[in-house]
Amino acid sequence: NLEDKGQDFLSFYVQGNRIIATWPFQGHIWNGRKLTASEFAPGDSLIFADDGLTLRYRVESVEEISEKQLSKLSINVLPVVAS
Repeated sequence: NLEDKGQDFLSFYVQGNRIIATWPFQGHIWNGRKLTASEFAPGDSLIFADDGLTLRYRVESVEEISEKQLSKLSINVLPVVAS
C-alpha cells in the first residue's frame, strides 16, 4: 500500500519485483513494470528498473496475500509467472 496523496492508485500487488496488479486505477500504466527491489517496508521508495524513475509516493504498509485472495479482488491481474 502506498501513501495516499490523492493519486489514482493506492496499492501495487507485486510478485518478485514485478507489479502484477494495481488498485484501484491505472493498472494499464503500472502493471508489468519491474521494480529494483523485491522486498519492501514502510517508508521505502519504489524505483523502477527500466528507467530509474522513483515513485513520489512511499510505501505505507506491506501485506502478503495468497493467489486465492488476489483472485477474489475486483482488479485486473497479470498472469502470475515463476520468477
